Amino acid sequence: MAAQRRYNLRPQATPAGDSTLEGGLRVFIAPSDMAQEGLIQGDYITIRSEHSENAGVAIAWRSTDNIGSGSKTPSLRISDWLRTYYSLELKDKCFIKKWNGTPRAISTITLSQVTGPDSHIPVANLIQFARNSLEVVEGIYPTGTIEVTPRVASKKMRKQRLLVQSIEPADQDKEIQTPYFFDCSSQVIIHDVESNLETSPDNPRAIDLKLNFDGLIGHDETVEYLKTAISEGMRPDRGSAFGDLSPPILIHGPSGTGKSNLLRKLSTASWRKVITISKAKVSSVSSKTESSIAKLFLEAIEHQPSLIIMPNLHQLVGKEESEDIVSILREQLANLEQHRVQVVGTTVNMFDIHSDLLSYFERQIELSIPSATIRLQLLQVHVGNSCDEDILKHVAQRTHAYVSRDLRRLCRVALEYSSGKLKASQPDVKVQPENMALLLADKKLGRITMMDFEHALQNVRPSAMHGVQVEVPNVYWSDIGGSEGAKSDFRRMMTSIIPDPELIKVLPIRPCKGILLHGPPGCSKTLMARAFATESGFNFLSVKGPELISKYVGDTEYNIRQIFQKARRAAPAAIFFDEFDSMAQRDTGHSSLSPVTALLAEMDGVETFSNVIVIAATNRPELIDVALLRPGRFDKLVYVGRPNEDARVEILKIHSRKLPLDDSVVLENFARQTDGWSGADLAQLCDLAVVACYEECRLDKTQQQVVMRRHFEAALPKVTPQVQIDKLTDSNAWAANGVQRTALP
Repeated sequence: MAAQRRYNLRPQATPAGDSTLEGGLRVFIAPSDMAQEGLIQGDYITIRSEHSENAGVAIAWRSTDNIGSGSKTPSLRISDWLRTYYSLELKDKCFIKKWNGTPRAISTITLSQVTGPDSHIPVANLIQFARNSLEVVEGIYPTGTIEVTPRVASKKMRKQRLLVQSIEPADQDKEIQTPYFFDCSSQVIIHDVESNLETSPDNPRAIDLKLNFDGLIGHDETVEYLKTAISEGMRPDRGSAFGDLSPPILIHGPSGTGKSNLLRKLSTASWRKVITISKAKVSSVSSKTESSIAKLFLEAIEHQPSLIIMPNLHQLVGKEESEDIVSILREQLANLEQHRVQVVGTTVNMFDIHSDLLSYFERQIELSIPSATIRLQLLQVHVGNSCDEDILKHVAQRTHAYVSRDLRRLCRVALEYSSGKLKASQPDVKVQPENMALLLADKKLGRITMMDFEHALQNVRPSAMHGVQVEVPNVYWSDIGGSEGAKSDFRRMMTSIIPDPELIKVLPIRPCKGILLHGPPGCSKTLMARAFATESGFNFLSVKGPELISKYVGDTEYNIRQIFQKARRAAPAAIFFDEFDSMAQRDTGHSSLSPVTALLAEMDGVETFSNVIVIAATNRPELIDVALLRPGRFDKLVYVGRPNEDARVEILKIHSRKLPLDDSVVLENFARQTDGWSGADLAQLCDLAVVACYEECRLDKTQQQVVMRRHFEAALPKVTPQVQIDKLTDSNAWAANGVQRTALP
């Protein structure tokens, strides 16, 4: 089967903020591309993003210009309104396919007047004119607008534009977003058409926004907050005594957590106008960007109550963006204080937004990665009855950092893999994408198994982790020689980091948030941190302290915040700071104040999320700011010293277990000769012994390829032990602020 063709998205030449349904669902395609896709003008098509899986139904229309001529990838032209409604972006690569379904019938449609109630059209006539317009529209969506033209002779009656506030379908909602159609049985309601209130910026028309967030899973608290905050701001009786009527809202969180869905649901409420401001829209007229933004805000004020949405705000006003755009947005947001205009922006990371503008978004809502309970609910929605409950529970527990979009993709891959097995085992069964879930719900034909999900888990990476270098270490306690005290001590710490859910209800314990490993270099501090992450199943984020330090003001704090934010996304996770003293020194001037302050803020904030532990390692603990070492931050101080004789034997065995050793090599003898050596020194001894054997065999092919005692004896004088005895004494005796210190053998 030929691979699906990918398409670039290009903006359709329409006025800014245009949401007309007359031709608004058309996607313009080059004639040659329509022929290749087997389409004719007027066919319904599905348009789907390659990566985000946002999708919807549109109408294929023949383009009259050469779209994407000269480009290897063909292009589609789509209106800003339809693209925003489907949460597509101009940078997206999309697939299209003929859609053989049918639009949903409308039971009741509610409209409101966009151009004001002074059109002098009687209510009965306005409803009839609206019916006439709706019957000829190719497809209908909430937030779209239609034009009503009076069909009677009257000088007073003027054309009227109506907004589709809400639609009550005649059938159940479908998975993919499909347009509605209007027929003779559909009912029309003109919202507040007989209101006696005069519409003006100072006395906006009373309107019930009918905020509807049905279908959003895992955002109950956010939904309730938005309903309360927005509804209060839109109340006609709310005056200036309450301050800013509708403070701007910023919704932030990893990709795929539902920001676009929230915007879409907000857009379907009964606003008189919904306006989108994005980088693509304003940059198309770069020489008039400021005036373009000002006009959009003025339009919103003239059509109160209205909504301004700013998807991907960081692209418009990121840290490197023009100060002019930031300045005009600050000015326009300040002008909205006494108007019923709700501004809602979205971004992945709010710290990517210009700091001068960020303060104007008084209400900031974080959409976090779903919990195991929410993940189970999402999995149940995506696979229906195609899989056993126990398997879904197991998958929900394993999919840390997976967001709704990832889980949908995961289920799709599992479905496809399972259906492939079904085709191979039962070739007579016709398996199509649209009936896969239905067939797999039949226990006689087959079910989605854990093997199917294992395959999917190998192929679907959580999108929240894209760009985040996280590893699951493959180091175990058995790979570390000696340190039996460390193993038991870390196991005890794990009980507070991942407590028993039933026991903690009766005996609440404070989770351990930080562990500081200190001691001479080469004594396995890093290995212990990695082994802890492996044994506990935590993701591992390793950072060297100097890598975070920047000479530019604010960059160091930003880097520290980013590390902790990545850990939240990767939870359960362990953040490991190596060379910790380089970034956490006590204040000797002003250079170290900012990193320590940022660390204090983040360490104190760790308790707001679970399953994140901070581990730090240092050779110079006396340099670290004592504010970081109090209980509640770094709760445990662990001294990792030089190994004793038994531990040295174990370390030598670990590093030589893959070597062909001669019987003459007695590791216990070399352990006695290496008093005061670190684990790294002993590893180097084994390496040099192998090198000595290799050189002998290279020069004399008759030599036996076995590491002998003489090779170890030749290597002994070449190793310079890193650990100095006087430094050992100082480090072992160090403690701070009464924090528990554990010395490890």
